[in-house]
Amino acid sequence: MVNPNTKGFDHFTDEAFYYGWCENCGLGVALTDKEEIRNEILEKYHRFKKENACEPHYANCRIVQRDSGQVKDVRIMLSPDTGMADDGIFFYCHTLERLIGLSVPGRESFTLTECFGFALLTDREKMERQVFKHEADGKPVIVTGREVLLFYGEHYGIRPEELKQYATEYCCHIKHYREYGYPLLDRSLMKKMLEEEERITKGETRSFTLRIHFPWHVKITKEDNPEYAPYRYALNAYCLDNPQCFNRRYTTLEKALLHCLNGFNENAAIKDRYRSIGEYLLQK
Repeated sequence: MVNPNTKGFDHFTDEAFYYGWCENCGLGVALTDKEEIRNEILEKYHRFKKENACEPHYANCRIVQRDSGQVKDVRIMLSPDTGMADDGIFFYCHTLERLIGLSVPGRESFTLTECFGFALLTDREKMERQVFKHEADGKPVIVTGREVLLFYGEHYGIRPEELKQYATEYCCHIKHYREYGYPLLDRSLMKKMLEEEERITKGETRSFTLRIHFPWHVKITKEDNPEYAPYRYALNAYCLDNPQCFNRRYTTLEKALLHCLNGFNENAAIKDRYRSIGEYLLQK
């Protein structure tokens, strides 16, 4: 602030020296001391390694946006970008020197003005950032740990070993079933499947979407395995909204489809909606 009577400086606001202004080009830039920031970063980096005996995952920093001049406190990762959206990370650096270089105006859309310190990701954050690849129906599917944890929900408490053992593969299948667009089981599909039954060979599968309370992906496979006689068809159903699955065997395709129409009901106290496939096909 300037005293208008004496023309002398009275005091400076907190952000008075954050920016410099060029009268020639009409641009403003954040004012930084690269050597001071470099020393600050190195001192806090070495202190972290001494206290934790490991490399840090990210740095807590203050930056200034080049265009808007907005000041933000952000997390900058010391690793390559995982491609995850909305992961709470503002920027990715491959090296410590790259982090230090962010204090030079003009290199990025922002300038690093202060480093508060370094830190490690939580166990959940580390799980969220992992990327997994599996095959579903012969097609490659990729999921992130975050997708898996969101699908299972907090109450399942998925642990890192469970993430790798079964949860990611299961979620890859669910993601594929959601995105591939399998036909909905209706009267026309029901008729078609029953008409083709005699031509279905051993090991052949029919897949479709079934809506009960939630959408389900259903696979019916013709087994004809003496080990399971008299059962000839295996049904595997997967709920697309939450981790539920249903598996049964049937003597005929018609019985398998009828069980689907009745919402997999196995409670004798609850009356089935349909007594036969014919009743369903005749209903308007």
